[in-house]
Amino acid sequence: MANRIRHGSKKRMYWRMVSSSLIRRASRLIIAVLAIAIGATILSGLDIARMVILIVAVILFFVTVLGSIPAIRYLTALKPTEVLHGK
Repeated sequence: MANRIRHGSKKRMYWRMVSSSLIRRASRLIIAVLAIAIGATILSGLDIARMVILIVAVILFFVTVLGSIPAIRYLTALKPTEVLHGK
């Protein structure tokens, strides 16, 4: 009988773990609330279709450029004579 799990006890345990984590780490709670508030404020005051396309395009551009920097540095450091001749 002690091994039986009551229906809903997993859900209660999940919420207990989440709430205790947020309580113990108040910084997570503050950051989560601020992120939700900032997101809601931005989305409520903008024309969503245009702004979403613009934001996604800007983020994609910067991620692509920043992600390419290590590869560009690696390629510029290569010496063609060593690479082509297999030395």
